[in-house]
Amino acid sequence: MTETPTLRQRLQQDFDRVHEAISSRRARLRVRETGSVVQVGQGIALVKGLPSLRSEELVELAGGHLGIALDLRPDRVGVILLSSGEALVAGSPVRATGRLADTPVGQRLLGRVIDASG
Repeated sequence: MTETPTLRQRLQQDFDRVHEAISSRRARLRVRETGSVVQVGQGIALVKGLPSLRSEELVELAGGHLGIALDLRPDRVGVILLSSGEALVAGSPVRATGRLADTPVGQRLLGRVIDASG
């Protein structure tokens, strides 16, 4: 006949499992550079607080909107909005993505001339 574990033994087993699960996990921290919108108008947003932003880097604005950083200045960055940006207001958060703007290339694009007008 098997002996049923006491409440203390069951609790100890549960705590041991929890301790093992916690000790096997490693927290990973990611540093993300964030800034805020200073001004928005005519498809351009002026942003502050992104000192290591690169030219032509994609930035993510509030509401999932994307923009391309073009006018890099010491105190602010000019961002061209890739969508209407009607919901953007001064103070909206902006996040650097670390990705440069690019165009995917495949077999259908090979041999074609691409210019600014498409």
